[in-house]
Amino acid sequence: METIIDFLVTEFQIDKNVAVSTVVTLFIFCSGIIINQIIKAITLFNSRRRTRNLFQILIDQLSRSIRLQGRDYGKIADQFTFKSYNRFTYKRAEVYTLDILYDTGYQRLFDAQFLGFENYFQTDKDLKVKAFNKVWETLNIISYWHEKSFEGINDFLKDYNKHNDNRNEAIENHRILLAPIFQALNGQNVNPTLASYLVEIDNITANWQTVADRTRPDIVHRKLILPLRVHNRKHLKSITIALKLNQDLLDASEHYINQRNLLKAQKEQFKTYSMIFRDREKRLQLYKLILSEKIRFDEKSLFKRKMENKK
Repeated sequence: METIIDFLVTEFQIDKNVAVSTVVTLFIFCSGIIINQIIKAITLFNSRRRTRNLFQILIDQLSRSIRLQGRDYGKIADQFTFKSYNRFTYKRAEVYTLDILYDTGYQRLFDAQFLGFENYFQTDKDLKVKAFNKVWETLNIISYWHEKSFEGINDFLKDYNKHNDNRNEAIENHRILLAPIFQALNGQNVNPTLASYLVEIDNITANWQTVADRTRPDIVHRKLILPLRVHNRKHLKSITIALKLNQDLLDASEHYINQRNLLKAQKEQFKTYSMIFRDREKRLQLYKLILSEKIRFDEKSLFKRKMENKK
C-alpha cells in the first residue's frame, strides 16, 4: 500500500494525506464489491444446493406416486370383466409432485444441476444432461397419461351403460312381443309345431332363471339369448313370429358384443398404463442415480449405450 501512496504523490503531485485517504477509500470500495460478490456467490451456491436436494426429494416422491398409480392401474384393469363390473371402483393417486416440479421450472433445476463453480468439474456431464432431460420427458409422459386415463374411464362408462340399456331394451321388446302369444293360446288347442316351439322357449327361460347371477350380461347372453337364437333359427320357416323374435335377440347380442369389446379394450389399455408407469418409475430412479453420481460404472456405461442407441 505504501508503494501505491508514493506512486500517487509522485505522479499526480498531491499531498500524501490526500493520497492515503484516496487509497483507503478505494480499498474499502473494492473490498465491499469483493465481499458482496462473495456473499452473492455463497447465496447462489446455497440456493443451487437446496434446489438440487429438493429435486432429489421430488424425484423420490414422484417415483412413489407413479409406483402406486401403476399398481392401481393393474387393479383397475382386473375389474374390466362382467363379473366385477357391478363392484367397479378405481383409485386415482394425486401426483402433486408434478405441479411442484413444473412450478420450480426446467431452467432453475437445470442451472442448479449444471451451473456454478461446484459443478464445473463434473464427470460425464453430457450423460447427466441427457438423464436430466429424460426426467423432464418422464414428467410430460406421466402428466399426459395420468390425465387421459381417467378421462377414458368416464367415456367408457358412458358407452358401456348405453349399450347395456339398449341390450336390456331389446330383451324387453322380445318379452313384450312374446307375452301376448302365451296369453292368447293359454288353454287353447294349438298347432303341435307352435306348441313345441313355445314350450322350448319356456324351458330355456326356466333353465336360465335357475342360474346364479343370471342378470349378469355374459350369463344372460350365454344361457338365454344364444339358446333362444338357436331355437328360433330352427323355426324361421315354420313359425312366422320367429323372425321378429330373433331380430330382437340379434340386437341384444350385438349390444352385448359391444359391451364385451369395450371391457376387453379397457382392460388392455389399463394394463398398458400400468406397464408405462412402472417402467417410468424405474427409469426415474436410474436418472436420479446418474445425476447424484451414485451409480456403478458398469451401470452408467449400460445406460450410456442405451441413450446412444435411441439417437
